[in-house]
Amino acid sequence: MGHLQLPGDTQQAKESIERLQQMLGQKLQGVQSGVDALQDSMGMLLDQLVELAVEARQIMF
Repeated sequence: MGHLQLPGDTQQAKESIERLQQMLGQKLQGVQSGVDALQDSMGMLLDQLVELAVEARQIMF
C-alpha cells in the first residue's frame, strides 16, 4: 500500500491536501458520470428486452 508523504511545512502540507482533495473530487465526478451512463444504457436495454418478450409472447400465442 502506498504512503502519502506530506511536506514538512504546514502550509505546504495543507496545500498538498487541498490539491489531492480537488483531484479526487474530479476523479469521482468522472466515475459518477460513467455510472450514470451505464445505468442509462441498462435501462434502455431492459426496455428493449421487455419489448422483445412482449413480441415473442404475441407470436407464440
